[in-house]
Amino acid sequence: MRNINLAGQKKPNKNGLISKLGRLLDRRAGIVSVITFMILWELIARITNINPMFLPTPSSVGLELIEISNKGLLWGPLWESGQALIVGLAISIVVGVPLGILFGAINILDMLSTPYMWALRATPRIAIAPLLAIWAGFGFTAKLWMIFLSAGILIMLITQEGVKTVDQNLVRVARSFGANRLKVYSKVVFPFILPFIANAIRNGIGMGIVGLLIIEMYSSGGGFGYQVMRASYTHDGPRLYGLILVLMTVSLLLVSISRRLEMYVSRWREEAYV
Repeated sequence: MRNINLAGQKKPNKNGLISKLGRLLDRRAGIVSVITFMILWELIARITNINPMFLPTPSSVGLELIEISNKGLLWGPLWESGQALIVGLAISIVVGVPLGILFGAINILDMLSTPYMWALRATPRIAIAPLLAIWAGFGFTAKLWMIFLSAGILIMLITQEGVKTVDQNLVRVARSFGANRLKVYSKVVFPFILPFIANAIRNGIGMGIVGLLIIEMYSSGGGFGYQVMRASYTHDGPRLYGLILVLMTVSLLLVSISRRLEMYVSRWREEAYV
């Protein structure tokens, strides 16, 4: 029923106005937060007069980024690393999700694979880097392997755990309606574990970037990780902070893209904030 006041007019929907205002504030909150953080950072660095090697001002970081960009030390290495990251993450998703579903669905495969995957997951990437250098060299192939070992294994484990949490009542209902194994997995299991897959991809992005930087810093063969290592060795604070900010921006961009894809694929889901 419509809400009618004494004059017979429709009352304004206050909940709708509040909801629209909340969405508008959510969109702008991130921008305001970043600007506020940068202003506070600039003020603290100038007032305390800390050594720029430890805490450079945002303005000096920005000028340093412009300088290395003009020298060709920013976009070239970023593109080189970005190619390996995109290909490595694609392989991790294409291989990790199906294998995670398979291992989670079949008990014997679960028991056989889980100890090895957790062992690989727990092994520090810096310890794996020398082995990859021996097996695959210092080029593109080594980067792909490191990204897969960092992101692909994690995607498999999270997807596998998602399959184990599928509500068996839903599976039984689907089978009672005559659904075969393929239908059960495509109509019940996969939609149920979609949040797990999305979470695995977001975590895999971060782990993939970490693995890529480790292999690039270890091999000193170029890429963004090599630029980070050079800035560290020369104690160039503004350049190091600038490169880290670029990495953070790239990570947030990739996570945002994965988030939008998740929302598009699972349009039937509703988000709830408590």
